[in-house]
Amino acid sequence: MNKKREFLLLFASLTVLLLTVCSDKSKLADAHFQKGLAFENANRPDSALAQYRQAIQTYPKHVKANMAYQDLASENFGKEDEVWESYEMSAKKHPRDPVYQVLFARLLENNDDKLETVQRIVDRHPDFFWGHYVLGLTYYGYQDRDYGSEGIEAFERAVKIDPTETETYRWLANLSGRANDYKKSKEYIQKALALDSTRIDLYPRFIWEIEYRMAANKDSIKKVLLGEIDRKVALHGHDLRFLTPLWGMLRDKDKERAQNLEKEIASLDPKGEVVQSQALDRVQAERDPKEGMEKAKAILDAFPEGRYSLDAFSSWLRFARQVPGVRDEEVNTVAKKLLDSNPQKATVYSGLYNYFSKKYPEDHARLERLMNQQLDATGSRKRFPVLNTLAQLYLKQNRFDDALQILLQADSLSRRYRNPSPSVCGSLGEVYQKKGDLDKALEYYSQSIGLGDNDTVLENFYSAYEKKFGSREGARKFINQKVLNLSALKKPFPAPEFALNSVTDQTIRSSDLRGKVVLVSIWSFG
Repeated sequence: MNKKREFLLLFASLTVLLLTVCSDKSKLADAHFQKGLAFENANRPDSALAQYRQAIQTYPKHVKANMAYQDLASENFGKEDEVWESYEMSAKKHPRDPVYQVLFARLLENNDDKLETVQRIVDRHPDFFWGHYVLGLTYYGYQDRDYGSEGIEAFERAVKIDPTETETYRWLANLSGRANDYKKSKEYIQKALALDSTRIDLYPRFIWEIEYRMAANKDSIKKVLLGEIDRKVALHGHDLRFLTPLWGMLRDKDKERAQNLEKEIASLDPKGEVVQSQALDRVQAERDPKEGMEKAKAILDAFPEGRYSLDAFSSWLRFARQVPGVRDEEVNTVAKKLLDSNPQKATVYSGLYNYFSKKYPEDHARLERLMNQQLDATGSRKRFPVLNTLAQLYLKQNRFDDALQILLQADSLSRRYRNPSPSVCGSLGEVYQKKGDLDKALEYYSQSIGLGDNDTVLENFYSAYEKKFGSREGARKFINQKVLNLSALKKPFPAPEFALNSVTDQTIRSSDLRGKVVLVSIWSFG
Protein backbone atom coordinates (compact mmCIF):
# COMPACT_ATOMS: atom_id res chain seq x y z
CA MET A 1 0.00 0.00 0.00
CA ASN A 2 2.88 2.36 0.93
CA LYS A 3 4.64 1.59 -2.35
CA LYS A 4 1.50 2.44 -4.28
CA ARG A 5 1.16 5.70 -2.38
CA GLU A 6 4.82 6.55 -2.98
CA PHE A 7 4.38 5.82 -6.67
CA LEU A 8 1.33 8.11 -6.88
CA LEU A 9 3.17 10.88 -5.04
CA LEU A 10 6.16 10.53 -7.37
CA PHE A 11 3.89 10.59 -10.42
CA ALA A 12 2.11 13.71 -9.14
CA SER A 13 5.45 15.42 -8.46
CA LEU A 14 6.74 14.63 -11.94
CA THR A 15 3.49 15.92 -13.45
CA VAL A 16 3.77 19.21 -11.54
CA LEU A 17 7.44 19.50 -12.56
CA LEU A 18 6.57 18.86 -16.21
CA LEU A 19 3.79 21.46 -16.14
CA THR A 20 6.13 23.97 -14.51
CA VAL A 21 8.79 23.38 -17.17
CA CYS A 22 6.20 23.76 -19.96
CA SER A 23 4.87 26.94 -18.33
CA ASP A 24 8.39 28.38 -18.05
CA LYS A 25 9.12 27.52 -21.69
CA SER A 26 5.83 29.07 -22.77
CA LYS A 27 6.68 32.31 -20.92
CA LEU A 28 10.16 32.41 -22.45
CA ALA A 29 8.71 31.75 -25.90
CA ASP A 30 6.18 34.52 -25.35
CA ALA A 31 9.02 36.94 -24.56
CA HIS A 32 10.68 36.07 -27.89
CA PHE A 33 7.31 36.48 -29.65
CA GLN A 34 6.81 39.96 -28.17
CA LYS A 35 10.32 40.95 -29.28
CA GLY A 36 9.47 39.68 -32.76
CA LEU A 37 6.34 41.84 -32.86
CA ALA A 38 8.38 44.87 -31.82
CA PHE A 39 10.93 44.23 -34.56
CA GLU A 40 8.17 43.72 -37.14
CA ASN A 41 6.49 47.00 -36.13
CA ALA A 42 9.88 48.71 -36.49
CA ASN A 43 10.14 47.26 -40.05
CA ARG A 44 13.01 44.93 -39.16
CA PRO A 45 11.68 41.68 -40.67
CA ASP A 46 14.99 39.76 -40.42
CA SER A 47 15.21 40.32 -36.67
CA ALA A 48 11.48 39.61 -36.26
CA LEU A 49 11.75 36.28 -38.09
CA ALA A 50 14.72 35.25 -35.93
CA GLN A 51 12.74 35.97 -32.74
CA TYR A 52 9.71 34.01 -33.98
CA ARG A 53 11.98 31.05 -34.77
CA GLN A 54 13.51 31.29 -31.31
CA ALA A 55 10.05 31.29 -29.76
CA ILE A 56 9.06 28.17 -31.72
CA GLN A 57 12.30 26.38 -30.84
CA THR A 58 11.73 27.19 -27.16
CA TYR A 59 8.09 26.09 -27.18
CA PRO A 60 6.97 24.48 -30.48
CA LYS A 61 3.25 24.79 -29.64
CA HIS A 62 3.29 28.58 -29.19
CA VAL A 63 0.46 29.22 -31.66
CA LYS A 64 0.86 32.98 -32.08
CA ALA A 65 4.59 32.68 -32.77
CA ASN A 66 3.92 29.96 -35.35
CA MET A 67 1.25 32.06 -37.08
CA ALA A 68 3.49 35.13 -37.15
CA TYR A 69 6.36 33.04 -38.54
CA GLN A 70 4.13 31.51 -41.24
CA ASP A 71 2.93 34.92 -42.42
CA LEU A 72 6.27 36.73 -42.31
CA ALA A 73 8.31 33.91 -43.86
CA SER A 74 5.81 33.48 -46.70
CA GLU A 75 5.01 37.11 -47.48
CA ASN A 76 8.37 38.82 -46.93
CA PHE A 77 10.90 36.08 -47.64
CA GLY A 78 9.20 33.92 -50.29
CA LYS A 79 9.39 30.77 -48.14
CA GLU A 80 5.87 29.51 -48.94
CA ASP A 81 7.12 26.08 -49.98
CA GLU A 82 9.36 25.66 -46.94
CA VAL A 83 6.56 26.72 -44.60
CA TRP A 84 4.06 24.35 -46.24
CA GLU A 85 6.39 21.34 -46.13
CA SER A 86 7.31 21.95 -42.50
CA TYR A 87 3.75 22.33 -41.18
CA GLU A 88 2.35 19.56 -43.36
CA MET A 89 4.98 17.21 -41.92
CA SER A 90 4.13 18.28 -38.36
CA ALA A 91 0.40 17.73 -38.98
CA LYS A 92 1.08 14.21 -40.31
CA LYS A 93 3.41 13.47 -37.40
CA HIS A 94 0.81 14.60 -34.82
CA PRO A 95 -2.57 13.62 -36.32
CA ARG A 96 -4.43 13.91 -32.99
CA ASP A 97 -2.88 17.18 -31.82
CA PRO A 98 -5.21 20.11 -32.64
CA VAL A 99 -2.37 22.68 -32.48
CA TYR A 100 -0.41 21.16 -35.36
CA GLN A 101 -3.61 20.44 -37.28
CA VAL A 102 -4.91 24.01 -37.07
CA LEU A 103 -1.50 25.52 -37.92
CA PHE A 104 -1.46 23.49 -41.13
CA ALA A 105 -5.14 24.14 -41.88
CA ARG A 106 -4.65 27.92 -41.93
CA LEU A 107 -2.18 27.50 -44.81
CA LEU A 108 -4.84 25.98 -47.07
CA GLU A 109 -5.79 28.38 -49.86
CA ASN A 110 -9.05 26.73 -50.88
CA ASN A 111 -11.54 28.26 -48.43
CA ASP A 112 -14.05 25.41 -48.71
CA ASP A 113 -11.34 22.86 -47.93
CA LYS A 114 -10.03 25.03 -45.08
CA LEU A 115 -13.52 25.50 -43.64
CA GLU A 116 -14.21 21.77 -43.63
CA THR A 117 -10.80 20.98 -42.12
CA VAL A 118 -11.06 23.56 -39.32
CA GLN A 119 -14.69 22.64 -38.60
CA ARG A 120 -13.57 19.03 -38.18
CA ILE A 121 -10.92 20.15 -35.68
CA VAL A 122 -13.52 22.18 -33.75
CA ASP A 123 -15.95 19.24 -33.70
CA ARG A 124 -13.25 16.97 -32.28
CA HIS A 125 -11.90 19.56 -29.83
CA PRO A 126 -14.81 21.86 -28.88
CA ASP A 127 -12.81 23.51 -26.06
CA PHE A 128 -9.79 24.32 -28.25
CA PHE A 129 -9.60 28.12 -28.42
CA TRP A 130 -7.46 28.35 -31.58
CA GLY A 131 -9.83 26.07 -33.49
CA HIS A 132 -12.70 28.54 -33.08
CA TYR A 133 -10.33 31.46 -33.68
CA VAL A 134 -9.07 30.11 -37.03
CA LEU A 135 -12.63 29.11 -37.95
CA GLY A 136 -13.60 32.77 -37.49
CA LEU A 137 -10.67 33.87 -39.65
CA THR A 138 -11.74 31.38 -42.33
CA TYR A 139 -15.26 32.81 -42.44
CA TYR A 140 -13.77 36.30 -42.54
CA GLY A 141 -11.62 35.35 -45.54
CA TYR A 142 -14.51 34.47 -47.87
CA GLN A 143 -14.88 37.01 -50.67
CA ASP A 144 -17.74 35.43 -52.61
CA ARG A 145 -20.04 34.63 -49.66
CA ASP A 146 -21.20 36.68 -46.70
CA TYR A 147 -20.22 34.67 -43.64
CA GLY A 148 -20.07 37.65 -41.27
CA SER A 149 -22.54 36.29 -38.72
CA GLU A 150 -20.85 32.87 -38.76
CA GLY A 151 -17.47 34.54 -38.21
CA ILE A 152 -18.82 36.54 -35.26
CA GLU A 153 -20.30 33.38 -33.70
CA ALA A 154 -16.99 31.52 -34.08
CA PHE A 155 -15.01 34.34 -32.45
CA GLU A 156 -17.59 34.68 -29.67
CA ARG A 157 -17.23 30.96 -28.92
CA ALA A 158 -13.47 31.55 -28.75
CA VAL A 159 -14.04 34.41 -26.28
CA LYS A 160 -16.05 32.09 -24.02
CA ILE A 161 -13.10 29.68 -23.91
CA ASP A 162 -10.44 32.37 -23.40
CA PRO A 163 -11.72 35.92 -22.81
CA THR A 164 -8.16 37.29 -22.40
CA GLU A 165 -6.97 37.16 -26.03
CA THR A 166 -7.01 40.74 -27.34
CA GLU A 167 -6.87 39.85 -31.05
CA THR A 168 -10.21 38.05 -30.84
CA TYR A 169 -11.95 41.32 -29.99
CA ARG A 170 -10.14 43.08 -32.81
CA TRP A 171 -11.53 40.60 -35.34
CA LEU A 172 -14.99 40.87 -33.77
CA ALA A 173 -14.71 44.65 -34.20
CA ASN A 174 -13.69 44.16 -37.84
CA LEU A 175 -16.66 41.92 -38.58
CA SER A 176 -19.10 44.20 -36.75
CA GLY A 177 -17.78 47.20 -38.65
CA ARG A 178 -18.15 45.29 -41.90
CA ALA A 179 -21.82 44.80 -40.96
CA ASN A 180 -22.09 48.57 -40.22
CA ASP A 181 -22.68 47.88 -36.52
CA TYR A 182 -20.23 50.55 -35.35
CA LYS A 183 -21.62 50.68 -31.83
CA LYS A 184 -20.86 46.98 -31.34
CA SER A 185 -17.49 47.41 -33.02
CA LYS A 186 -16.58 50.15 -30.55
CA GLU A 187 -17.61 47.93 -27.62
CA TYR A 188 -15.28 45.16 -28.79
CA ILE A 189 -12.34 47.54 -29.12
CA GLN A 190 -13.02 48.93 -25.66
CA LYS A 191 -12.94 45.37 -24.30
CA ALA A 192 -9.60 44.78 -26.02
CA LEU A 193 -8.16 47.97 -24.55
CA ALA A 194 -9.44 47.05 -21.10
CA LEU A 195 -7.40 43.85 -21.40
CA ASP A 196 -4.30 45.46 -22.86
CA SER A 197 -3.97 49.22 -22.50
CA THR A 198 -0.62 49.10 -24.33
CA ARG A 199 -2.44 48.33 -27.59
CA ILE A 200 -2.66 52.04 -28.37
CA ASP A 201 -2.51 51.14 -32.06
CA LEU A 202 -6.19 50.19 -31.74
CA TYR A 203 -7.21 53.78 -31.03
CA PRO A 204 -6.48 55.49 -34.36
CA ARG A 205 -7.53 52.51 -36.43
CA PHE A 206 -10.90 51.88 -34.86
CA ILE A 207 -12.15 54.18 -32.10
CA TRP A 208 -11.75 57.43 -34.01
CA GLU A 209 -12.96 55.92 -37.26
CA ILE A 210 -16.00 54.44 -35.52
CA GLU A 211 -16.78 57.68 -33.68
CA TYR A 212 -16.58 59.54 -36.98
CA ARG A 213 -18.89 57.11 -38.77
CA MET A 214 -21.42 57.16 -35.94
CA ALA A 215 -21.50 60.96 -35.68
CA ALA A 216 -24.28 62.94 -37.31
CA ASN A 217 -22.22 66.16 -37.34
CA LYS A 218 -18.92 65.25 -39.04
CA ASP A 219 -17.27 68.65 -38.56
CA SER A 220 -18.03 68.62 -34.84
CA ILE A 221 -16.64 65.10 -34.35
CA LYS A 222 -13.47 66.05 -36.25
CA LYS A 223 -12.75 68.71 -33.62
CA VAL A 224 -13.41 66.20 -30.85
CA LEU A 225 -11.13 63.63 -32.46
CA LEU A 226 -8.39 66.20 -33.00
CA GLY A 227 -8.49 67.06 -29.31
CA GLU A 228 -8.49 63.33 -28.41
CA ILE A 229 -5.42 62.69 -30.57
CA ASP A 230 -3.65 65.66 -28.99
CA ARG A 231 -4.33 64.22 -25.54
CA LYS A 232 -3.02 60.79 -26.58
CA VAL A 233 0.18 62.35 -27.93
CA ALA A 234 0.64 64.20 -24.64
CA LEU A 235 -0.06 61.02 -22.65
CA HIS A 236 2.00 58.51 -24.63
CA GLY A 237 4.75 60.80 -25.92
CA HIS A 238 6.06 60.78 -29.45
CA ASP A 239 4.48 57.71 -31.00
CA LEU A 240 4.05 57.33 -34.75
CA ARG A 241 0.66 55.69 -34.28
CA PHE A 242 -0.68 58.98 -32.92
CA LEU A 243 1.55 61.51 -34.66
CA THR A 244 0.59 60.18 -38.11
CA PRO A 245 -3.21 60.72 -37.87
CA LEU A 246 -2.58 64.06 -36.13
CA TRP A 247 -0.36 65.14 -39.02
CA GLY A 248 -3.00 63.99 -41.52
CA MET A 249 -5.74 66.01 -39.82
CA LEU A 250 -3.60 69.17 -39.50
CA ARG A 251 -2.18 69.31 -43.04
CA ASP A 252 -5.00 71.55 -44.30
CA LYS A 253 -5.74 73.32 -40.98
CA ASP A 254 -2.38 74.25 -39.44
CA LYS A 255 0.36 73.93 -42.05
CA GLU A 256 3.17 75.21 -39.81
CA ARG A 257 2.45 72.64 -37.10
CA ALA A 258 1.95 69.93 -39.75
CA GLN A 259 5.44 70.67 -41.16
CA ASN A 260 6.98 70.34 -37.70
CA LEU A 261 5.14 67.07 -37.18
CA GLU A 262 6.37 65.79 -40.55
CA LYS A 263 9.98 66.43 -39.47
CA GLU A 264 9.38 64.61 -36.20
CA ILE A 265 7.76 61.68 -38.01
CA ALA A 266 10.76 61.49 -40.36
CA SER A 267 13.14 61.30 -37.37
CA LEU A 268 11.08 58.47 -35.83
CA ASP A 269 10.63 56.67 -39.15
CA PRO A 270 14.09 56.35 -40.75
CA LYS A 271 12.85 53.93 -43.40
CA GLY A 272 10.10 56.30 -44.46
CA GLU A 273 7.18 53.91 -43.98
CA VAL A 274 4.75 56.68 -43.03
CA VAL A 275 5.92 58.97 -45.83
CA GLN A 276 5.57 56.13 -48.34
CA SER A 277 2.07 55.28 -47.17
CA GLN A 278 0.90 58.88 -47.37
CA ALA A 279 2.58 59.36 -50.75
CA LEU A 280 1.01 56.18 -52.12
CA ASP A 281 -2.44 57.38 -51.02
CA ARG A 282 -1.88 60.56 -53.04
CA VAL A 283 -0.67 58.52 -56.05
CA GLN A 284 -3.72 56.28 -56.03
CA ALA A 285 -6.04 59.28 -55.79
CA GLU A 286 -4.32 61.05 -58.69
CA ARG A 287 -6.41 61.61 -61.82
CA ASP A 288 -3.70 63.03 -64.11
CA PRO A 289 -1.65 60.11 -65.55
CA LYS A 290 1.56 62.13 -65.97
CA GLU A 291 1.36 63.47 -62.42
CA GLY A 292 0.61 59.95 -61.20
CA MET A 293 3.69 58.56 -62.97
CA GLU A 294 5.92 61.23 -61.44
CA LYS A 295 4.58 60.72 -57.92
CA ALA A 296 4.86 56.92 -58.16
CA LYS A 297 8.39 57.21 -59.58
CA ALA A 298 9.37 59.44 -56.64
CA ILE A 299 8.39 56.66 -54.22
CA LEU A 300 10.33 54.07 -56.25
CA ASP A 301 13.44 56.25 -56.42
CA ALA A 302 13.38 57.06 -52.70
CA PHE A 303 12.31 53.67 -51.32
CA PRO A 304 13.07 50.85 -53.83
CA GLU A 305 13.18 48.32 -50.97
CA GLY A 306 10.22 49.81 -49.11
CA ARG A 307 7.02 48.10 -48.09
CA TYR A 308 4.98 50.09 -50.62
CA SER A 309 7.35 49.97 -53.58
CA LEU A 310 5.47 47.16 -55.35
CA ASP A 311 2.16 49.04 -55.02
CA ALA A 312 3.88 52.15 -56.36
CA PHE A 313 5.24 50.16 -59.32
CA SER A 314 1.77 48.80 -60.08
CA SER A 315 0.37 52.36 -60.04
CA TRP A 316 3.24 53.59 -62.22
CA LEU A 317 2.49 50.92 -64.85
CA ARG A 318 -1.22 51.74 -64.72
CA PHE A 319 -0.53 55.41 -65.45
CA ALA A 320 2.13 54.54 -68.07
CA ARG A 321 -0.52 52.70 -70.11
CA GLN A 322 -2.52 55.95 -70.25
CA VAL A 323 0.37 58.21 -71.26
CA PRO A 324 1.27 58.08 -74.96
CA GLY A 325 4.93 57.82 -75.92
CA VAL A 326 6.25 55.96 -72.85
CA ARG A 327 9.26 54.04 -74.15
CA ASP A 328 9.88 50.38 -73.37
CA GLU A 329 13.40 51.27 -72.19
CA GLU A 330 11.92 53.51 -69.49
CA VAL A 331 9.61 50.71 -68.29
CA ASN A 332 12.46 48.21 -68.19
CA THR A 333 14.75 50.65 -66.35
CA VAL A 334 12.19 51.26 -63.62
CA ALA A 335 11.57 47.51 -63.31
CA LYS A 336 15.30 46.67 -63.20
CA LYS A 337 15.89 49.01 -60.28
CA LEU A 338 13.09 47.31 -58.39
CA LEU A 339 14.32 43.82 -59.33
CA ASP A 340 17.80 44.67 -58.03
CA SER A 341 16.54 45.78 -54.63
CA ASN A 342 13.25 44.00 -53.88
CA PRO A 343 13.06 40.27 -53.03
CA GLN A 344 9.53 39.85 -54.44
CA LYS A 345 10.67 39.57 -58.05
CA ALA A 346 7.70 37.46 -59.18
CA THR A 347 5.37 40.41 -58.55
CA VAL A 348 7.55 42.69 -60.68
CA TYR A 349 7.59 40.21 -63.60
CA SER A 350 3.82 39.78 -63.26
CA GLY A 351 3.35 43.55 -63.58
CA LEU A 352 5.60 43.66 -66.64
CA TYR A 353 3.71 40.79 -68.27
CA ASN A 354 0.35 42.49 -67.73
CA TYR A 355 1.73 45.76 -69.13
CA PHE A 356 3.35 44.32 -72.26
CA SER A 357 0.56 41.78 -72.94
CA LYS A 358 -1.79 44.74 -73.44
CA LYS A 359 0.73 46.74 -75.45
CA TYR A 360 2.09 43.89 -77.59
CA PRO A 361 -0.45 41.03 -77.46
CA GLU A 362 1.16 39.32 -80.49
CA ASP A 363 4.78 39.55 -79.27
CA HIS A 364 4.73 35.98 -78.03
CA ALA A 365 8.50 35.69 -77.62
CA ARG A 366 8.66 38.68 -75.25
CA LEU A 367 5.64 37.50 -73.26
CA GLU A 368 6.93 33.94 -72.99
CA ARG A 369 10.28 35.23 -71.72
CA LEU A 370 8.54 37.30 -69.03
CA MET A 371 6.38 34.36 -67.99
CA ASN A 372 9.41 32.10 -67.64
CA GLN A 373 11.17 34.77 -65.56
CA GLN A 374 8.12 34.95 -63.33
CA LEU A 375 8.07 31.16 -62.99
CA ASP A 376 11.74 31.11 -61.96
CA ALA A 377 10.95 33.62 -59.20
CA THR A 378 7.79 31.80 -57.99
CA GLY A 379 7.65 29.03 -55.39
CA SER A 380 5.83 25.75 -56.03
CA ARG A 381 2.66 26.73 -54.14
CA LYS A 382 2.11 29.81 -56.31
CA ARG A 383 3.22 28.35 -59.64
CA PHE A 384 0.07 26.79 -61.01
CA PRO A 385 -1.77 30.06 -61.90
CA VAL A 386 1.41 31.27 -63.66
CA LEU A 387 1.69 27.97 -65.53
CA ASN A 388 -1.93 28.28 -66.61
CA THR A 389 -1.26 31.77 -68.03
CA LEU A 390 1.77 30.47 -69.92
CA ALA A 391 -0.36 27.62 -71.30
CA GLN A 392 -2.89 30.17 -72.62
CA LEU A 393 -0.03 31.87 -74.44
CA TYR A 394 0.94 28.53 -76.03
CA LEU A 395 -2.68 27.89 -77.03
CA LYS A 396 -2.76 31.19 -78.94
CA GLN A 397 0.17 29.88 -80.98
CA ASN A 398 -1.45 26.43 -81.46
CA ARG A 399 1.41 24.83 -79.49
CA PHE A 400 -0.90 22.21 -78.03
CA ASP A 401 1.76 19.75 -76.86
CA ASP A 402 3.64 22.48 -74.97
CA ALA A 403 0.40 23.73 -73.46
CA LEU A 404 -0.59 20.20 -72.40
CA GLN A 405 2.74 19.57 -70.69
CA ILE A 406 2.52 22.86 -68.78
CA LEU A 407 -1.13 22.34 -67.78
CA LEU A 408 -0.55 18.80 -66.49
CA GLN A 409 2.23 20.20 -64.32
CA ALA A 410 -0.10 22.97 -63.07
CA ASP A 411 -2.88 20.47 -62.33
CA SER A 412 -0.50 18.24 -60.38
CA LEU A 413 0.76 21.18 -58.31
CA SER A 414 -2.72 22.50 -57.54
CA ARG A 415 -3.82 19.08 -56.27
CA ARG A 416 -0.57 18.65 -54.34
CA TYR A 417 -1.46 21.77 -52.36
CA ARG A 418 -5.14 20.80 -51.98
CA ASN A 419 -6.41 23.60 -54.21
CA PRO A 420 -7.53 22.01 -57.52
CA SER A 421 -8.09 24.75 -60.07
CA PRO A 422 -11.25 24.92 -62.23
CA SER A 423 -9.45 27.16 -64.74
CA VAL A 424 -6.57 24.67 -65.15
CA CYS A 425 -9.06 21.79 -65.62
CA GLY A 426 -11.00 23.87 -68.14
CA SER A 427 -7.81 24.64 -70.07
CA LEU A 428 -6.88 20.94 -70.09
CA GLY A 429 -10.32 20.15 -71.51
CA GLU A 430 -9.76 22.75 -74.23
CA VAL A 431 -6.33 21.32 -75.15
CA TYR A 432 -7.59 17.74 -75.31
CA GLN A 433 -10.56 18.85 -77.42
CA LYS A 434 -8.25 20.57 -79.91
CA LYS A 435 -6.04 17.48 -79.99
CA GLY A 436 -9.14 15.37 -80.74
CA ASP A 437 -9.21 13.39 -77.47
CA LEU A 438 -12.89 14.01 -76.63
CA ASP A 439 -13.02 11.54 -73.73
CA LYS A 440 -10.25 13.37 -71.91
CA ALA A 441 -11.79 16.72 -72.85
CA LEU A 442 -15.16 15.75 -71.35
CA GLU A 443 -13.45 14.42 -68.23
CA TYR A 444 -11.58 17.67 -67.54
CA TYR A 445 -14.52 19.89 -68.50
CA SER A 446 -16.63 17.94 -65.99
CA GLN A 447 -14.00 18.43 -63.30
CA SER A 448 -13.85 22.16 -64.02
CA ILE A 449 -17.65 22.45 -63.80
CA GLY A 450 -17.66 20.46 -60.55
CA LEU A 451 -15.02 22.73 -59.01
CA GLY A 452 -16.65 25.99 -60.08
CA ASP A 453 -19.23 26.41 -62.83
CA ASN A 454 -18.12 28.60 -65.73
CA ASP A 455 -20.25 29.55 -68.74
CA THR A 456 -17.37 29.27 -71.20
CA VAL A 457 -16.33 25.85 -69.90
CA LEU A 458 -19.96 24.71 -69.95
CA GLU A 459 -20.34 25.74 -73.59
CA ASN A 460 -17.05 24.00 -74.46
CA PHE A 461 -18.34 20.89 -72.71
CA TYR A 462 -21.57 20.91 -74.76
CA SER A 463 -19.54 21.38 -77.93
CA ALA A 464 -17.27 18.41 -77.14
CA TYR A 465 -20.25 16.27 -76.12
CA GLU A 466 -22.03 17.07 -79.38
CA LYS A 467 -18.94 16.14 -81.41
CA LYS A 468 -18.66 12.81 -79.63
CA PHE A 469 -22.34 11.78 -79.51
CA GLY A 470 -23.83 13.73 -82.42
CA SER A 471 -26.23 15.80 -80.26
CA ARG A 472 -26.41 17.58 -76.93
CA GLU A 473 -29.16 15.35 -75.61
CA GLY A 474 -28.09 13.70 -72.36
CA ALA A 475 -25.25 16.18 -71.78
CA ARG A 476 -26.66 17.44 -68.48
CA LYS A 477 -27.09 13.91 -67.16
CA PHE A 478 -23.49 13.14 -68.12
CA ILE A 479 -22.29 16.22 -66.17
CA ASN A 480 -24.33 15.30 -63.10
CA GLN A 481 -22.89 11.79 -63.06
CA LYS A 482 -19.35 13.09 -63.40
CA VAL A 483 -19.76 15.88 -60.88
CA LEU A 484 -21.27 13.48 -58.34
CA ASN A 485 -18.06 11.48 -58.58
CA LEU A 486 -15.92 14.52 -57.76
CA SER A 487 -16.35 14.39 -53.97
CA ALA A 488 -12.58 14.05 -53.61
CA LEU A 489 -12.13 17.34 -55.46
CA LYS A 490 -14.97 19.56 -54.34
CA LYS A 491 -15.34 19.44 -50.60
CA PRO A 492 -18.79 19.95 -49.04
CA PHE A 493 -18.99 22.81 -46.56
CA PRO A 494 -21.22 23.28 -43.49
CA ALA A 495 -24.54 25.03 -43.91
CA PRO A 496 -24.51 28.66 -42.72
CA GLU A 497 -25.55 29.15 -39.09
CA PHE A 498 -29.16 30.30 -38.51
CA ALA A 499 -31.60 30.70 -35.63
CA LEU A 500 -35.41 30.36 -35.82
CA ASN A 501 -38.26 30.62 -33.34
CA SER A 502 -40.38 27.50 -32.85
CA VAL A 503 -44.17 27.45 -32.49
CA THR A 504 -43.59 27.45 -28.71
CA ASP A 505 -41.44 30.60 -29.06
CA GLN A 506 -38.19 28.76 -28.32
CA THR A 507 -35.03 29.72 -30.23
CA ILE A 508 -33.63 26.83 -32.25
CA ARG A 509 -30.07 27.24 -33.48
CA SER A 510 -28.62 25.16 -36.30
CA SER A 511 -25.41 24.75 -34.29
CA ASP A 512 -27.41 22.82 -31.67
CA LEU A 513 -28.42 20.33 -34.36
CA ARG A 514 -24.91 19.57 -35.60
CA GLY A 515 -24.45 15.87 -36.34
CA LYS A 516 -28.20 15.23 -36.69
CA VAL A 517 -30.30 14.77 -39.82
CA VAL A 518 -32.39 17.93 -40.31
CA LEU A 519 -35.21 18.39 -42.80
CA VAL A 520 -35.63 22.07 -43.78
CA SER A 521 -38.94 22.84 -45.49
CA ILE A 522 -39.12 26.27 -47.15
CA TRP A 523 -42.56 27.44 -48.26
CA SER A 524 -44.60 30.60 -48.63
CA PHE A 525 -48.01 31.85 -49.70
CA GLY A 526 -47.78 33.18 -53.23
